[in-house]
This record gives sequence, structure tokens and C-alpha cells, in this order.
Amino acid sequence: MNLIKFLMAKLRKEHPNTNFAPVPDNPDIAKGNERFNPYPAKTFLGGQHLYAYYLIVMLKHDDAPKLQELIATRFGNQELKNGTTLCNENQESLAVAYHDEFGGIVVEVTTNSIPLIRELDSHFPAPPPPWIAFPKMEPIEAQMDKQGSLEYWWNHIWLPFWSTRTPIEKERYLLENGATAEWSEVLS
Repeated sequence: MNLIKFLMAKLRKEHPNTNFAPVPDNPDIAKGNERFNPYPAKTFLGGQHLYAYYLIVMLKHDDAPKLQELIATRFGNQELKNGTTLCNENQESLAVAYHDEFGGIVVEVTTNSIPLIRELDSHFPAPPPPWIAFPKMEPIEAQMDKQGSLEYWWNHIWLPFWSTRTPIEKERYLLENGATAEWSEVLS
């Protein structure tokens, strides 16, 4: 939670006009009681007096245009730059930051836009598997304590996805992503 508080303090300092205030009459604005898919993981920021969710979503490099398209449907066709903050006429706000890591693009989103969150859920339903994000990682390492970037990825990207899958969904994901027998055994 300290990371979220730090990022929100930075957001407020750099973008003081960003509005994540409650808007009870607008069904498209977050209120904190919405139900979403478990991945990407969402944290409601009501404790920081913000009516918005913080999400971390992992994209493949070729998914970046789709993210731009989804954002454009709510916020217009503006260039999506790292650190961008956008607002629209419907009182929706968005702050987005991204960086290349883990074999793809890590996108951090803070938004009060329920429709945008639902679109992110729909279009980016799964992160890359561990053997793609960490090509040198051995399957046995999945059962060991993790540190640094692997710990971050595992706890904030992988587990919110994997821990909510049924056994059938896990099996299908492993098959679709070319898991070796070792990876399948460790993750099943």
C-alpha cells in the first residue's frame, strides 16, 4: 500500500487538476463497490479520498495499439504518452504510466472510469506466463521465495491472475502458452 500512496501523492503533485471525486449520479464513475474480473488486480483508492481504481496490467508489445484504441474510445484520440493524465466531458479521469519489463509492457492505470476498466478486463484477460516474463527462470524457482522484480511480478501480476483460475482454466492456459511438462507440474 505504501507504493500506492507514494504514486498517488506524486500524481496529485504533478497533476493537481485530476479529478477522482465522487459523482454519485454518474453510473460510469467508480464508487468502490463494483465487481470486476480478478485480473488485472484492482485496488480501490477510497482510503486516499479518491474514487478511482489503481490497476497493473501486463501487455504484449503488440497490444499497445489496442490499449491506445480503448483509451481513445473514452478520452478521445490523444497521443498516449508515459505519465499522461486525461479527463473527459463525462467526469471520467485517467492517469497512465508504462514501462518495458518482463518481456512486455507493464501499464499502471489509475481511473474512475468503470467502462474503461471493464474494457481492460475484456481485452487483456491474462498476463504472460512465467517462462515468457522470465525466460531464464527454472520451474522449481516458482516454489521458492522470490525477491526484486520477480517478487513484484509474481505478487502484483501473476498471482492475481493465477490464484483465481479454475483447474480447467489453468490447464487450458498452460496448453495455450506452450508450458513444458515441468512448468505444468509446478503450476498445477
